[in-house]
Amino acid sequence: MGWVFIYGTFIFYHQHIADLMAQNKEPPKGLDSDGASGLATMFFGWLLAFIYSLPWFGIYSLGTLAKSRGL
Repeated sequence: MGWVFIYGTFIFYHQHIADLMAQNKEPPKGLDSDGASGLATMFFGWLLAFIYSLPWFGIYSLGTLAKSRGL
């Protein structure tokens, strides 16, 4: 789910920029220096979600361990 949210945010951001350009408004600062953030989002967005979930996996493991030992 985390990767879906990250990718969705990327899509909505670029849709917003396309809407601004269609209305002949100024795009956000730094748009031309964006680089390969879209490519990084598409291929490594799952990594951010995975890193975020690691502490929760640890808490779950501790709970499972405590339950199996009868604590």
